[in-house]
Amino acid sequence: VGDMKAEILVSIPDWKITKEEVLEAACLAEDNSHHKPLSEALYDVATDVLKAEFEDKVDKVYKFFHEAEVSQVNAMALFKMMSRLSSVKTLPPQSHCRNCQQTPCLDGQVATSENFVPGAKIDACYCCKIQCKI
Repeated sequence: VGDMKAEILVSIPDWKITKEEVLEAACLAEDNSHHKPLSEALYDVATDVLKAEFEDKVDKVYKFFHEAEVSQVNAMALFKMMSRLSSVKTLPPQSHCRNCQQTPCLDGQVATSENFVPGAKIDACYCCKIQCKI
């Protein structure tokens, strides 16, 4: 069980959550506050998303709070995330891939009409003789 717990905690920082899922993740963190490492990891992921979303623009902070449902659990979660924001380092923006022009790079993804960029180098799928992987 200890190994499984450690694996879960290590995987949480890699989770990709959306702005719409931030409050849910923070409430999950609050619901698990008795499991401090789990709670901290969940709050960190949620706060990282908010820091990137807010871009130090207070109007975005106001809007996020305005749109949040008022409840005791949400209030505690929002307060804890807000107090963490000042300690979260802003990550430099990722640059676009020179090949696929996407962020993050689509390396290994299937090329579609939506993500194809003229001039991009893609690998051929030898099983069906068509170009299919970026």
